[in-house]
Amino acid sequence: MTAQEFLEEDEEPQDGWHWAKLLVVRGGQGAIMKLAGCKQKAWLPQEQMRPKVTPSEQEILRALGKPVKIWLDTGLRHTGLPVATMWKEDEEQDIRKARYRMRTERVKELQAQDPNQWLEGKVASVKPFGIFVDLGSDVQVLVGTKHIPEECVRILPGGPDAGFQMPDFDPGNDVELRVLGYKGRSRSGQDQFSCTMLPVPVRGKGGKGKDRERKGSGKHGGSESGYSVWAPHRHLESETTLARQEHFEVTALKPELLEEQYGQRDRRAALARKGFAVVDYATSMQLAEVFKAKSEKSENKPEAARSMAVWLVFENKRKQIGTIWTYASTTTSEKERQAVTLAMNQYAEAVQAGANIQKVDVDFHWVQIKLFTGGGVF
Repeated sequence: MTAQEFLEEDEEPQDGWHWAKLLVVRGGQGAIMKLAGCKQKAWLPQEQMRPKVTPSEQEILRALGKPVKIWLDTGLRHTGLPVATMWKEDEEQDIRKARYRMRTERVKELQAQDPNQWLEGKVASVKPFGIFVDLGSDVQVLVGTKHIPEECVRILPGGPDAGFQMPDFDPGNDVELRVLGYKGRSRSGQDQFSCTMLPVPVRGKGGKGKDRERKGSGKHGGSESGYSVWAPHRHLESETTLARQEHFEVTALKPELLEEQYGQRDRRAALARKGFAVVDYATSMQLAEVFKAKSEKSENKPEAARSMAVWLVFENKRKQIGTIWTYASTTTSEKERQAVTLAMNQYAEAVQAGANIQKVDVDFHWVQIKLFTGGGVF
């Protein structure tokens, strides 16, 4: 090889079409391609391959088993390599427009969806607070842990998260769910839906009812006898019937789980052993909304308001999200509720309606909301 040929092989490739062959597949995300006639490499994302392939290493290996023609854009970089595509620019724009149109139509379909109708989807990812389900046309929805059947939720046995709930699914699993309503768009512009995998409640005559095809009892073995005691113009007789009327699920905790987490002398474990219903934080917040007390201020003795900083905390990271105003007569539970409401309004995706809240600490000057996961905030 002459010196001139060696220099030509080391030159930066130009924008345009190049022949290339597969060098390495990176976990279904794409492949590193070696350009023909030079030593240069390029990154070919999975979504830029033609014909279209799924994020599977085996499928990418089959698709790129022989040399292919790629369009190189040296202005775009991925881990230092120029990004390539097998689609022309106009074709790529047409595809983006078609995908946006299909996604918009799918969102409209889900907005008009019957809450009692079941839909099929595929699990995209699993988080402690729920699962994200792909419903097609680039639309993903979140099903919170409290809306997943008991038999599909496991308790983590060991490690720092021992005793916490985790949906028992793997990415790629097929699931069925119901869309209860449209919640609007998040701060990042994503369409949000309220979804559940629980059976459709069916009520018979006299207000009595049962769940269609429901397996098991309440989560963690909690009794759900309250299903049959609610009737119009009749007092609510348990936290479960109240939850049914208010359209949310009760997550009752077993005494064994509370003893394992907090010790046998813990007040919560003692109450659970005596038959009292001890619920998780997400349920307690919903019950608190139902029983929200009306604070009455004395007209003769006006109180001075003071501000308290509200922080989101995950591991050793903190983020102040705002302040709440309180009075000397404001109780600790009211301060806690105000802080959580602020967090739900500002960072709904992170708080997940209380399902991602581990603990709330109230001090004289601040309120700290500790999260199970970062939730995209940190």
